[in-house]
This record gives sequence, structure tokens and C-alpha cells, in this order.
Amino acid sequence: MVIKDREELLYFLDWLPEPEPDECFYLGMFARRKYHPSANNDKYSCYRGSARDKVWLLKKIQDLHGRQFRNKDGSIVHPSSLGLYITPNPRSYSGAQRWLLKKLADAIADGVTHLDPASLGMSAVHKSKSRTVYVDFDFDGLDERPDMVNYINLDACSFLKTRGGFHVLVETAAIHEEFEKTWHRNISAMSGVDVVGDNMIPVPGCSQGGFSPYFVKG
Repeated sequence: MVIKDREELLYFLDWLPEPEPDECFYLGMFARRKYHPSANNDKYSCYRGSARDKVWLLKKIQDLHGRQFRNKDGSIVHPSSLGLYITPNPRSYSGAQRWLLKKLADAIADGVTHLDPASLGMSAVHKSKSRTVYVDFDFDGLDERPDMVNYINLDACSFLKTRGGFHVLVETAAIHEEFEKTWHRNISAMSGVDVVGDNMIPVPGCSQGGFSPYFVKG
């Protein structure tokens, strides 16, 4: 089942920034072989979607609950292989439209006939970040919350415990002046940091290979 902790999911939806009229959130369901051998690949995209607001985002997540997913070859993947991910930074529909228009124009000019416009459209949404509300630092293999008290004011940080470690999401607008010039460099250099930037994160309260990610509060 996709939803494992409804209360945590609702807390997360409240935590997300409010989207502007041009913005949306981008969702992706992945089947990962490292979670269960029924998945043919390490990170196969079973589902992609977007939602203009938090009400529709919750509805779309609920619609995924209990749904069956398949590998590219049509074989069914076990629910334990699935992980639901989201872009915490809103995406821009107008930016996606421009990206998609250029890609389609190039394809037509080059005589390419096999591209799927619907798939390209979702890729366009994924790529079109509207604004940076959070910078994500993905710490791999940590069991405890990373200690960064000397690098940034902690009230600018949200600590998300995941199946394989922690995501630390830094709210850029909340960083204190004393850390403005050094926070990114110092956190990026910390032990265990794997990926930094505008990343997709596992959705709190939803399945990530059978694990339910959650915010470590306090």
C-alpha cells in the first residue's frame, strides 16, 4: 500500500510551499530492484503526475493507494519494490510548455516520429523548476540526524528520515545572515552527503520500499 502513515503525509502536505497559479508539484512512483527483485531495474518509473494544489496532490496520492504497477515488459512489481517521490520545489507549467515546444519542434525538424508527447510533457514538468524554496542534501547511510549546528541555523532545516539515510531540506529564505556565504559549501563537504540540489525526495508517510519516511522533529 502506498500510504502508510496518513498523519505524517498530511503534516508533509502542510509543510510544502503554497503553489502559485503557474505552479504545480511533480510526483513519481519508482520500482527499485534494490528494494525487491520483482523490479527489473534499479529505478524504473511506473507513474508520473502533477498536481496544481495540495488538495489535488492528496487526491492523486490516494488514487495510487492499492494500485497495481508493472515493469516496462508488463510484469507486475511487488508493492515492496515501490517508492513514491516528489519535487518539494514547485514546478512551472509555463516553463514546461516552452521546454516541450522546443523539443517537439526539434523532433519535427529532424524527422523524429517515435517520441511520445505525453511522456515528454511530464519530463518537461519535472525539469521546469519554478523557484528554489528548499535545497536538498541527501545523506546516505546515516541512522542519526546529521549534526550541522556549526554550519547553519537549525530552524532553517527540515530533517527527513528515509530508508537509506536522511534528506536535509534547507529553507533558503530562513537562513540567518551569519551563515549566508558559507552554509552551502560547509554542508556539501560533510561526510555522507551524496546528492545536493533540486532533488526528488521520498514522500513522508508513504511507502519507500516498505519503509515510511518521516520528519524528525524537535
